[in-house]
Amino acid sequence: MALLEADVNFKVVKQFIKTVKERAIGQDILETLTPAQVVIKIVDEELTKLMGGTQSRINMSPKPPTIIMMVGLQGAGKTTSAGKLGLALKKQGKRPLLVAADIYRPAAITQLQVLGKQLDIPVFSMEQGTDAVTIAKNSIDYSQSHACDVVIIDTAGRLQIDEKLMQELCDIKSEVHPHEILLVVDDVQVGCGRTGTFFCGFCCKWLTSFQSQRRIARRVLIIPCRFPGRSRRRGLRPRRELRAGGCSRTRS
Repeated sequence: MALLEADVNFKVVKQFIKTVKERAIGQDILETLTPAQVVIKIVDEELTKLMGGTQSRINMSPKPPTIIMMVGLQGAGKTTSAGKLGLALKKQGKRPLLVAADIYRPAAITQLQVLGKQLDIPVFSMEQGTDAVTIAKNSIDYSQSHACDVVIIDTAGRLQIDEKLMQELCDIKSEVHPHEILLVVDDVQVGCGRTGTFFCGFCCKWLTSFQSQRRIARRVLIIPCRFPGRSRRRGLRPRRELRAGGCSRTRS
């Protein structure tokens, strides 16, 4: 009940209870432990597995710039998350460049430019009518000439049925060869459990969830939650290792 009240997906809770029961039945009881303590130990270990027991980091290229693509459905918060990621990397001593490659949503480029100005992070954009692949390609040359060591490409939101936009992602990936492709999802999209499946199918085999609740994303999307978001107006934290009690210090 505590997991359900914490908004954990019911399928995740059902599997968790099943796993704990299977491990608890027939478990040997040590002389120094009571049966209740053994069950607590099992629950602790399974909670750690559920939420991810290791820390997942951005794969930084030894030869700058490190290229990061932001992908996801419409309205997931990619542009905001791109700004948050840029700020987090800036605080680590990096010199990020935000790339406005969402040429479809009204004011998407302006939104990224405003974020860049607020965060004091440069934003690369091109004149209206330039395709997203060209923007992404030229941003790499710009980053090298302006000493930016991380390029964050904000792509347009898309649906699986939109073949043109889906192909555009593949073209960008083939052109710039990103070191990371980060999937941005919100709580509703995580609950559907299909977002990661079709993006993984054509883009990459390693995606990361930002905005979503990490408890759900870890199991429903079967992908690591690297940066759980904390709201549109607040920053994001790297996914930390779990404490001994099996609870993460990071909050959504």
